[in-house]
Amino acid sequence: PLALLIVKAADPTMWTWLTGEPDSKARPADPTALADPLTVDVQPASAELEKVVPGLTDEDAEEREAAAEQFLALTDGTTELGREEMPAYWRLFGWAHHQSFAELNRRAAGNSVLNQFIQSPEEQRGKLFRLELNVRRVLEYDAPANSAGIQKVYEVWGWTTESKAWLYCVLTAHLPPGMPIGPDVYERVTFAGYFLKVQGYHAAGAGPKDKALAAPLLIGRLSWKATPVAKPAPDPPWLWWLGG
Repeated sequence: PLALLIVKAADPTMWTWLTGEPDSKARPADPTALADPLTVDVQPASAELEKVVPGLTDEDAEEREAAAEQFLALTDGTTELGREEMPAYWRLFGWAHHQSFAELNRRAAGNSVLNQFIQSPEEQRGKLFRLELNVRRVLEYDAPANSAGIQKVYEVWGWTTESKAWLYCVLTAHLPPGMPIGPDVYERVTFAGYFLKVQGYHAAGAGPKDKALAAPLLIGRLSWKATPVAKPAPDPPWLWWLGG
């Protein structure tokens, strides 16, 4: 899972490939190793109680300029996040951390389609989007120390009515209280957040040489209400049994 790579990234041996130092156990780069010793007390977000930390967002011109430079280090389609991608990754977490869901949702574009992320990711980076997601998988991870002050990362996989069988991966540090976590979730949420890149992933049972599938990766906040729903027929297994 994507966010699991964040935890692995805290291991210094993961980065010897960048320095040229020999290490027989070194592996390709993972997400999230660039970190600052800044931490805050992060509480789950909800309509009644939502933790918002004051700070700069994309509405600041210098923030946008700094982000645009960091976006140049992003590579679309990879199944792992590299160390060089972490500054942009944590910057978007910071922007979301400094705004409520209502603020993000108010500013977000709601008419997005999957192809605009897949075909022109460079044009979408750092922009705000709203997604109505049918969630099928929610995973929780501890985050290493980082410049955004994030303590938890929740990895949410789901699809929209428009994308159908094609998945989105959205990350948040603010899962609403009571929302189910696990590999088999049936919930509907509204997500508002920033597009980072196209993330590659492998479905369960994929071979080592199989081509990775593509999912837009966004970072932000989501809104969810606990309502009784009738679970329909199961989705295709590859839709939510994600490997890699």
